[in-house]
Amino acid sequence: MRVVVREEFYFEPRVINENGNIRWYGERYTKEELLRYMGETVYIRDSGEELFVYQMESDEVGREQGRIQAIFTLICKLKKVKTKWRYGKKIAH
Repeated sequence: MRVVVREEFYFEPRVINENGNIRWYGERYTKEELLRYMGETVYIRDSGEELFVYQMESDEVGREQGRIQAIFTLICKLKKVKTKWRYGKKIAH
């Protein structure tokens, strides 16, 4: 069985709810910048200490078979409550 380890450069999609919150592994985060994206999908990177919230500006299939080029724009950074965890898993040192 192959194990996939998520690192801080992995993008994970989330939808911002009607209250402007993002649910992230048992926690809720909000920031004023997120309010204009309610109901939309955003993409999150987890550094272990901060969440980086991005909007996908565009994506297109490249000339090479199976390649997609996507452009993300940073919306905001959110300081995490639990800083010893990344993508819901305890960070091993």
